[in-house]
Amino acid sequence: MAKLPGNVRVVWPESLVSSYNLAEIADAALVGTSSIGLELARFGVPVVSAFRSACPFPIGSFAAFSPTVHGYFEEVRAACDRTAAIGPITEAFRWSNYLYWSWCIDVGDVVPAQDYDGIPRWKMPDENQAIRDVLIDGKDLSALNMARLPADAAACEAERAAVTSEILRFIAFFMTGDASNGSQIQSLSAKPGGIVSINLRGKSLQRHSTLVRRLAVMFDRLGPADARVEVAEQR
Repeated sequence: MAKLPGNVRVVWPESLVSSYNLAEIADAALVGTSSIGLELARFGVPVVSAFRSACPFPIGSFAAFSPTVHGYFEEVRAACDRTAAIGPITEAFRWSNYLYWSWCIDVGDVVPAQDYDGIPRWKMPDENQAIRDVLIDGKDLSALNMARLPADAAACEAERAAVTSEILRFIAFFMTGDASNGSQIQSLSAKPGGIVSINLRGKSLQRHSTLVRRLAVMFDRLGPADARVEVAEQR
């Protein structure tokens, strides 16, 4: 590892440095085969993939890509100046749901808790039909779950509200370490250089966070119907 360039650092598994700490101060995230590109896209971090087919998410709306060396570095330069947008963040959430949850069946009505290690009282699960469809009729569980998702205007509005609420939780977590404070943010102030101030239950907090500033600026552009908080971008 002594031959690494001076501007390259390797984060070993035993290191106390978190990839999310690095992502918080990053102008962009360059990924190869890691799923962290999908995770960071949910935070609004600009993502550029080195490969089209090796990463576990599609290239396009929330992850940039170019098949040529010149095009790749052009995408990297563009990503460093890219602002966060609700559309790509929402798309990243959708793909997260598809990749990680569309293959699952909820049996929470049978098993009372995630860490439950006993034998629950027998009952026919609410998802009995889906279980039969997959185990007996050989149907595709992911296709079944995706087909059951609503796609009307009310569902789109509920999705947008859920995503903006989750982004506020992100902001609260990076600012305070407690994601449950998201609904208690009253105002955001994004300053040049990555400095962000928030008013949380009447208490003012300030810290440096490129990631949070990017999200705060995005909220400023969403408008009062989405933001739910007062946002001021200081230039």
